[in-house]
Amino acid sequence: MFVSCLTLVLIAMDRFLLTLCPVKWRLAAKAPVFCYLIVWFLAILVAAPYFFAVSAEDVQLDPWTARYTPLILELCEKTKPQICLERTWHRLPFSRRTYTLTVLAIQYLLPLASLAFAYTQIGSTIRRRVKYSTTIDQSRKNILAQRNRRAVLLLLLLVLIYAIAWLPINAYNVLNVLDYIEFSQSRYIFCHMIGMLSAVLNPFMYGLVNESFRNAFIAMLRPLFIPCTKYIVVSPNLPPTNTTFSYTLNRKDDSPKYKKSSELIPINPVKTPFTLHQFTEPSSEEDQFC
Repeated sequence: MFVSCLTLVLIAMDRFLLTLCPVKWRLAAKAPVFCYLIVWFLAILVAAPYFFAVSAEDVQLDPWTARYTPLILELCEKTKPQICLERTWHRLPFSRRTYTLTVLAIQYLLPLASLAFAYTQIGSTIRRRVKYSTTIDQSRKNILAQRNRRAVLLLLLLVLIYAIAWLPINAYNVLNVLDYIEFSQSRYIFCHMIGMLSAVLNPFMYGLVNESFRNAFIAMLRPLFIPCTKYIVVSPNLPPTNTTFSYTLNRKDDSPKYKKSSELIPINPVKTPFTLHQFTEPSSEEDQFC
């Protein structure tokens, strides 16, 4: 949990520095590795108190099943299940309430503030560069402005998803530690699953808003869904052979968008001069598929 949240902050700060000083930050090749080491160190340090505060105890089963529980466990060849409970906070120099509020600041408030700051600065920098640029014409500015609106929308969605997804688990922990509600394992798991949805929804947000990300994803999946085209290669120096071709996506320099191209690139090209003859009908069952 701590690693995923701090990694989102690291990604946001990486984009911010890349936008602010692209040349210098690209040259810092070892910086991401060093930052990831810091993230893992902080995550282990923050989660370390759980090692002393949590203990495994037998699950308290319902009273009406107590007389049948030993028989069921014996038939299933199972031992009595245990659950981890926070019952040994007295081993630590600070209270559970202090630790929970500290985790709230490190795991929710600080990352949320960092994400909001980084993405706000990125959006402001992008808009300012397009507005005051004198090297591009008006039509190009309109295209870039549309792109920037999508980028700002994506950044805003990422911050909102993070804030909404991690709010239930943090609110539940705070209310529980302040003795407003009783602890429930099922409620805790449910709130925690909602928090982890933020990492699941991020790729979908990129796909819906970012056209380059969407086109790259489609290009990666295209060979799995589009059948190949088979040809007979006739060469004066080689016997006729079957060659498989696949479609590709080409990016034109004069267009800001990826466009489909019907260019066929051979997967197993022949290096000698050859002639292509396309199959009009499959000659056998083997020729129906590549």
